[in-house]
Amino acid sequence: MIGPSGAVRVMVATKPVDFRKGAEGLATLVREAMAAIHSAALSMSFAPSGPIA
Repeated sequence: MIGPSGAVRVMVATKPVDFRKGAEGLATLVREAMAAIHSAALSMSFAPSGPIA
């Protein structure tokens, strides 16, 4: 397992995310969230709100 360096902040989306948006749609959500956060070392994580089929 490769771990991040100590300078990386990880943010987890706490609201449901529509995974049908695809990679570009999720990237847009990240860009919008990062507009207020000025950090070069930032990682975003998404998880489905319901069961995975």
